Amino acid sequence: MVKSLRRSISIIVSVIIAFTFEQNADALQIFNQAVNNYCTESNSATDCPSNIPVQVGSIRSDKSILNIDYFDLNLCLVQSSYLPVKSVGQGLLAHFYHRPSFNISFGLNQRNVQICNVTYNHNNSISKKKFDKLLYAIRNNYMLYWSIDDMPLRWCYPVIAGNKRFCTDGFPIGCHIDKRGKMTTGCYLLDLPSLNDVYVIFNHLDIEISYTTNYMSERSMLIAAVVRPRSQTNNIRKTNTVISPILSRDSSKRNSIVSWSYTYSISYKRIISNRITRRDFFASYSPYSFRQCSSLFNILLIVTFLTLMIVRIFYYSFGRSDAMISSVRSNQIMLKHGWRAIRGDVFRSPKYSLLLSVLTGSGIQCLLATFYTLALAWIGFISFSNPSELLSSAILSYVSSASTAGYISAVTYKTIDGKDYILSFIMTPTLIPGIFLAILYILNSISLSMVTLSTPPQTFILLLIMWLLVLCPLSCIGSYFGFKREALQLPVKPSKTPRQIPEYKFYKYPLLGVAIAGALIFSVVVVPISVFLDCLQTHNINESYGYSILYFILTILLCIQISVYLCHLYLCAENYHWWWRAFLAGGSVAIFVLLYSCYFYLTRISYSSNAYSMTYFIVYFGYCTVLAIYFSLMTGSITFIAAFIYAKFVYQYANMDIIQV
Repeated sequence: MVKSLRRSISIIVSVIIAFTFEQNADALQIFNQAVNNYCTESNSATDCPSNIPVQVGSIRSDKSILNIDYFDLNLCLVQSSYLPVKSVGQGLLAHFYHRPSFNISFGLNQRNVQICNVTYNHNNSISKKKFDKLLYAIRNNYMLYWSIDDMPLRWCYPVIAGNKRFCTDGFPIGCHIDKRGKMTTGCYLLDLPSLNDVYVIFNHLDIEISYTTNYMSERSMLIAAVVRPRSQTNNIRKTNTVISPILSRDSSKRNSIVSWSYTYSISYKRIISNRITRRDFFASYSPYSFRQCSSLFNILLIVTFLTLMIVRIFYYSFGRSDAMISSVRSNQIMLKHGWRAIRGDVFRSPKYSLLLSVLTGSGIQCLLATFYTLALAWIGFISFSNPSELLSSAILSYVSSASTAGYISAVTYKTIDGKDYILSFIMTPTLIPGIFLAILYILNSISLSMVTLSTPPQTFILLLIMWLLVLCPLSCIGSYFGFKREALQLPVKPSKTPRQIPEYKFYKYPLLGVAIAGALIFSVVVVPISVFLDCLQTHNINESYGYSILYFILTILLCIQISVYLCHLYLCAENYHWWWRAFLAGGSVAIFVLLYSCYFYLTRISYSSNAYSMTYFIVYFGYCTVLAIYFSLMTGSITFIAAFIYAKFVYQYANMDIIQV
């Protein structure tokens, strides 16, 4: 029976994994980061081709998470058909790829090769609408995202402060100079005359590909691809046609036809080193490394300070108990005041115990999913340059951790004398995953109503299949084994009559401690959240996974320290309602995450009252709500379990004191 059950589960999981990542032979490409080898056209072979694959992604902006398709702008850089969606993450992010209208051959330098011509006719309403949307995309800093050999085509430019370069995964369509002379990204790097209210079209791409060569086999491996977009006037002359890539509103109105050509040049740069990798190149120009490194010192100070406070608590509460007992010869004084006075009430079952156990199990599930994803990315199993693979891995890690969620939820519920086991079986796999799916579906429907690129229906069907056929069974299996084992042995049984909680001063108010705990935890996670929102806006990926893992460890350590300290204060104040307050001590970080999201929106995103901006407003705060719930569950479960272990240890120690006396 057990063998057949295991075999059925393994078959279901294998099928879901295959459908999750790709519907062809490369289904598990997420775990295979082998870099391709390339040869020149004269030396090409089956295992060493000369043609370099190029993928053209959707058009995205750092001012919006809503994408635009090439055909909405009438850009001729791509072929008409989409490449198939390979993963769940790609579908959720709406990262759809086209084949370009040109080919790249390894080792073949090319100069001023014409790709295509683009024409906008103002006498045609559809063409005029696409032209207006192109100008809108330029004003809002929409960028093109291409990949060469599965690595992003990066746009690198020097930073004003310091002799360094900043690299971003996308490159702009063009740039805009308004009436006051204010420029968008890209115009700063051009030597333009004094112009106002003009649009500059970047119609020429200078692409440089860096590679290393194996001296034994003469096969080359691509390391980096960098592009420098610029504006170039084409040698085309037509009547009543604007041919210059520098457009003004007046010129576009006077001329019924606006046209220009797209061209590119490509060169190859050989790197004399066999040890350099793509990760080295991406991490060396990451804008997030310095920010994360500089904030670690402040976090270490907070952790060190809390560690000293907890050491002091343990020393004064437990370290001198033997001396106190031997001098007093009786424990009556100790039993009348402080945490020893509530021995019979400290493990009294809280209200809404089922909800508390479900949230705790879901939080541990989020914690494990985060750990697995960071570990896989740090080891190198996940492509750090591909956000869709990262999201796919996070979803798979979340689904595969459902058994742990069911087990933790069941053990917690049984320990606090829960009786409704069937409802626990149902709520653990449905409450939090159902909320996540509902929010994503609503946000996708809103995006679809604005005719922007949105998640295809097949992706949601696949998510439902993963939820019903993988997550729910795994959670139920974990709950079954959790309820089958014995409940955790509590050191003290609750008394029949609840003890009255004494009054406390305003600065000992429980919600104040919860708010302070959330603020301290947020002080640690604010930098990763800021980097995440930056990545969400700029569509870049944080390659510094070492820093992310370090922040992850420090967050867990800080949650444990804060939980132990607050639980000690509650018990010393003879307040035995610590269950929910321990969870909310970590869960209150959600409030600060949402407040910071509002601050980020007001300071980093230009907002207007049109329908497109309203759609983005809803989608942005919808995703931030998911992020806040995820963080609150993760930190809340840590603080709750830490407080429970601390309380269990304290009253086991108290029992030993009583026996000794």
